[in-house]
Parts: sequence; C-alpha cells; structure tokens
Amino acid sequence: MELADFAPKLNLLRARIEAGLERPVVLAVTSARRDDGKSLVSYGLSCSLAEADYKVLFVDASQYGHHVTENSAPKISDHPEFDVRTYVAPGKEGAPDTLGLSGPGITASGSVDAVRATFERFRETYEYTVIDMSVLTTSSLALLFAAVADGVIVTVREARSISNADKEVSNLLRTAGANFIGAVTADSSAIRGFRAAMKRHGAFSKMQFPQEDARKSGARVSVQS
Repeated sequence: MELADFAPKLNLLRARIEAGLERPVVLAVTSARRDDGKSLVSYGLSCSLAEADYKVLFVDASQYGHHVTENSAPKISDHPEFDVRTYVAPGKEGAPDTLGLSGPGITASGSVDAVRATFERFRETYEYTVIDMSVLTTSSLALLFAAVADGVIVTVREARSISNADKEVSNLLRTAGANFIGAVTADSSAIRGFRAAMKRHGAFSKMQFPQEDARKSGARVSVQS
C-alpha cells in the first residue's frame, strides 16, 4: 500500500469526525507502540481536512519530532501572554499549518489548565487541530492531551499482535475520561513510505500528502471503534 492508497482510509476517518463532532475540534492521535503509524495518520488526516477547505493546524507533539530543535520548541505555558500562534508555520494551499511542540523537557512544563488554555487558542483560529502525540504509555503530557482533547484516535500497525500495551492504552483512556473516536489500522508499507517522504523533505511543513477520492480507489478501508 502506497501513501496515495492510504488516502481513502483517511477520508473515511475525516467523514466520521465531520459527522460526529461540532467544530472547532482538537483531535489527539496516539498509539500503544512506536512504529504504529500515528504520525502517518495524524498528518494524513490533517491534510485530508485541509483538502476539504477547513482551516487546519497540525501539531507535532511527539517526542520523536523531526523538525523542531530544543532551542526553538515552544513550551506549553500557563502565562496568558504566551501565544502558540507565534510559532506556527503557514501551510501551502490544500495543506495544514504546522506547529512543533517537540523537545526535551516539555513534559515537565504541562498542566491540565495549561493544556486547556492552549487548546482554546487553537480553537480560536482553527476549525480542526490534529495533534501527533507521543506513545500514550510513555508520556504524561500525552495523557493530558488525551483527557482534554475533543476526540482521541489510536493507531495500530496492521497484522501485529495485540499486547499488554494496547490494553494499558485502553485503560488509560477510560480512566482519563477521553472521548475515544476509534482505532485506525496502518499498513506497514504506507508507514515506510511516509518515513521515506519525511527523510526527503525534512519537515512536515514541506510535505504534501497525496490525496485520492475514496470512490476511485480499491484500497481497503478499516476504521474501528
């Protein structure tokens, strides 16, 4: 499955979100393991929403971020004068704006109130904000994001066995009172293709995710709740 073949699955997920959540919406995407395709799904979903003419922000909040250095990474802050929009990179036509929140030490600077305030700033400007979080079981900030977001999506690499980490994610989301939208399976070849594109471009803001009408593709779509 190539990146273009993965677009119908993202479009189905987008339609489900459009129908089920009232804008403005902040969505958090996470996984139980690394290499489960959460960056592929989160960035692809944000591009799918942008292609549908929504005002979209993609937030790289993964501790494995590609394009944000420690010195340039803004911190989630309780101070009212802090404006995350200062750090936003405008997207090209049909692509989301991007914001990097990666960097060492960011997990220590988060609080529920700070995350709520930051999400409200996102909602003031964007109809949809899609956050690529860290693996849920490894990040306290990711758990805060999941608890405060309007919806949470969990990605799972196709054909891998279910592990204790998957059960832990389910329990964490339930305990946090998160609004679980569903699980999205990501094909290994699509994940590899996304990584290759990341290496070529070096930044989310320079990428164009291939879009394709779901009705014209024979790719298998699987969005599970």
